[in-house]
Order: sequence, then structure tokens, then C-alpha cells
Amino acid sequence: MKKTLYIFAIAAVAFACENDDDSQAGNTGGNNNPNTMDSVVTYKVTFNAIWSNTSHPTPLPSGAHFSPIVGLTHNSMGSIYTDGALASPGIKNMAETGNVFPLDNEIDALIANNYAGVRIVGSGIGTPASTSENFVATTKYSQVSMVTMIAPSPDWFIAVKNVNLIENGQWVSSKTVDAMAYDAGTDSGMGFQSANSVTNPPENVHMITTAPLADISGKVATMGTFTFERIN
Repeated sequence: MKKTLYIFAIAAVAFACENDDDSQAGNTGGNNNPNTMDSVVTYKVTFNAIWSNTSHPTPLPSGAHFSPIVGLTHNSMGSIYTDGALASPGIKNMAETGNVFPLDNEIDALIANNYAGVRIVGSGIGTPASTSENFVATTKYSQVSMVTMIAPSPDWFIAVKNVNLIENGQWVSSKTVDAMAYDAGTDSGMGFQSANSVTNPPENVHMITTAPLADISGKVATMGTFTFERIN
């Protein structure tokens, strides 16, 4: 009887080892389980600028363009601006001059404090036009925010904020979001090419509701979209 049980135990172990080898071999190509999710993925973000001579109440100013796109992947604590709060020095400089500095340093500080995953910096473009940039997202930092200056302008920018790339427990294959137009609250110029006029004291970041971009109802038509497309 003991001999029979011993043989049975050996057979059971051998069967378990064989199944374990088969399982490992089957996973060498990546995550094939539809009920699980890769922890690290790569996306392409495409900024499609659609601001044109006919898209808004006022024709394009001379030299109309958007500054280099800049953003980050982050968690719920990693926002780079807050609608209704004062602009950071980085947002102020980006909105007034199109310069990525010191916004890039502010993003790096968020990364160092585990609020953000990676910084995303792309190209500036004329309009209408488009530009793309690849970046890595993780389950820990699955939200994305992007900004770019409306140029020329006193302190206006467009942005998408807190775009979650995970929906229903899975990475989205593609997602397009309209960019919203904001005033950084740091320059009081009223037109595209107004002379510098420092807002003192500064105002909070707020959505643009006046001319030359807004219509008579106070709404600004979409000036561009950001599309996030998974590429692996």
C-alpha cells in the first residue's frame, strides 16, 4: 500500500511540473490573458491643431502657431495646473512665451516626489498642422495632461488634463480629447499681439470666454485635439 501511494505521489509531482513548464512557455510572448493588464505600455500622443482663419470669430494673427507641447503621465496628485488657482511659474512662462522652462523642472519635481511617471515634450507647430510624440505609461501613472501656448497671445494656452488611459480595467486602444482654451491670469493683454501688461495681482487660471477667441455666447470653439493611441 505504501509503495502504491509513493508511486502516485511521484506521478502527481511530475504532472504538476509539466503543466508549470507549459504555462511558462505559453507566456513567453507577453500577456495573453484578457482578464489581466500589462503594467507598462507605450502610447503615441498626436496633437492636431485645427485653429484656422475660419474656425474662430477672428482670423488667424500673423505667425499663428502653438508652442512645443509639454506634459506628463501622473497619478491623482500630479496635476501641473488647476483651473481656479494661480498659475505656477512654469505655466506662466509657457503661456506667455511658449518656453518649456521652468515647467519641465516642475514636472521633474513631481516625478521625484512619485506624483508623476515621465515628462513628455514634443514639437511646436503652425496651424492647421499636427505633431506626435511617444511616451510610456504605467498602471501607477495612468493619467496624462498636456499643454501648449496659443501664439501669439498675452498668456493663453490650451490643455487637456487628467486624461485616464485606463477604462473598465483595461488600457484604451485610442482616445481623442478636445483641448480647452485657458487664460493663465498673468497678463492683461486683450489681443493676440497686445503689448505686455502684467496682471497685478495675478488672477487664477480660467477658461477663456471673451474675444478674440470666444464667440458671442462666450464659448471658444475647439482649437485642437489630443489623440492617445496605444502602440504596443
